[in-house]
Amino acid sequence: MTKVEPPWDQAVDAVMHGLSIRKAARIFPGVEREALRRRVHGLVDMHAKPGRRAVYLTRGHEQGVLEVVVARAHMGFCVEEPELRFIIRQCALANPPPAGVPPGFPNKWWIGRFVKRHKKELSWRKPHILDEKRAQHSTEEIVRGYASRLEPVVSGVAAEHVWNCDETAGGAIPPMYIFAGEHRKLGWLEDAVVGSVCAMTESSNINGNVFFHWLKLFVNNIGAVRPQVLIMDGHFSHLSQQAVEFAVANSIKLFLLPSHTSHFLQPLDVSVFRTFKHTYNDALASFPKMKGLGDAALPTRDDIPALTRVPFEKAFSPTNIRRGFFKTGIFPFNVDIILEMMVGSLSTQHKMQPPHYAALETSAFDLQLSVRQKQSLQRQGLDLDALNVVAIHAKKLVIPQVKPRSRGAFVTPSMTEGVLLTSVEMREVFNAHAELKTMRAEDTESNRLHRYMKRLEADRMKATKQQTAKQELMERREMRQEDVAALKARRVEQRSDAAQRRIEGKIAARNAKEAQQAANHKSGRRPAALEGEASKPQRKRRALHDITDAIQNLS
Repeated sequence: MTKVEPPWDQAVDAVMHGLSIRKAARIFPGVEREALRRRVHGLVDMHAKPGRRAVYLTRGHEQGVLEVVVARAHMGFCVEEPELRFIIRQCALANPPPAGVPPGFPNKWWIGRFVKRHKKELSWRKPHILDEKRAQHSTEEIVRGYASRLEPVVSGVAAEHVWNCDETAGGAIPPMYIFAGEHRKLGWLEDAVVGSVCAMTESSNINGNVFFHWLKLFVNNIGAVRPQVLIMDGHFSHLSQQAVEFAVANSIKLFLLPSHTSHFLQPLDVSVFRTFKHTYNDALASFPKMKGLGDAALPTRDDIPALTRVPFEKAFSPTNIRRGFFKTGIFPFNVDIILEMMVGSLSTQHKMQPPHYAALETSAFDLQLSVRQKQSLQRQGLDLDALNVVAIHAKKLVIPQVKPRSRGAFVTPSMTEGVLLTSVEMREVFNAHAELKTMRAEDTESNRLHRYMKRLEADRMKATKQQTAKQELMERREMRQEDVAALKARRVEQRSDAAQRRIEGKIAARNAKEAQQAANHKSGRRPAALEGEASKPQRKRRALHDITDAIQNLS
């Protein structure tokens, strides 16, 4: 008989629409309340079968994930929970179980169990900002040099005689407040820690003179046992020749920390000041209600000593003080603790080289290994699953891809004109500016189009004028040619008329001459010019009418 699967989809859908888990478990057959709760909250897959949990990562895979986290930490990259989930999911997808990898794997509960299983190697830490100079001076060489100088100084000195403005046994001397100015107010230290003192400087920072007077106060509060050690920051403002001579005269060994290393070598910075700052911030938050001055009230110099009393007493507790000296490796003296707590540039000798990363350097990244190579790696104590995870990280760097986001809209100072605006007002100003910008763009486009059309019209008119001028020039040329042709014709006609007149004149003159001659012949008269030639012998000529008659006869 086949077992029918409970209607998980319908039950979860009913719960998502307002039905309680208890009622849904009663209504739908085969649905248990706890199992339904797990499916509603995504703790298990919707159609998960009862029995052993699916194994998504083997021990070798988990070892590979650990080495990936260690390698990224050595490169200076903190692995946060989303990235750790991404690394684990990529590993599971690369080696999926038969049932596959659910969409919600790994959830926060699985991550919590993973970190708990490897609590010796992993822990959640709050990141801290480390400036460049501190990172450069946080090296193993500097720490070992510091330890070699510190060890002979503290050897043979009791714990209660080693101080960092407090002492390793948990004791502390009263604090000193430094304010800017010259005059001290009488009521400043009334509510402060018992035995507190107050100093005034120009900038509220310590200087050599103030440190010398504090050193006198220090000697008066440490008892008569000598020698005693005072570990302090090596800033130049602390030291003066007078202070050093006073310390030597009173058997006080001043030991200076290396520069830019107080964040992990000074006990106060490692354990005490963190608690002090946290408690002091809480006191600042409750200050307006405590004084009854209104929500906008801010503390002044009159309130600082009273505000710091409770934080000082909580932070400078014997437990915190001893923890600070322990974490900095001063008491008991242990340089390895310092190196483990150091954040910065560890030397290559101290950095742990993950074994599978070292093996990966001599093997193929695609891990196409022969049987002999696999056996050799196993004899070296290496896990092939861990090597696969490390190879995935080495090839893909296991960095989640982030989609680019739009730049968004900004309100410039020219829009606000220096006035503080709410979100709605900012939106209105931005929209008004956008509309104005759109109108300006439209005007610009309209002006550009107008200039373009004007330029086209000018080009068209210019082309028309050129065409008209060309046409007029052609017409003028034609008219000139016609005029020249007409002139030539007139000249030809005139020459023809002149020639005709000359011919006619010649004919008329000849006719007149012939007529005159005929008349003279009839009358017998001779021209005057011929009378003088009458005496000359003349050739006998035939009469004209005789020649004419002869021509007519021949014809």
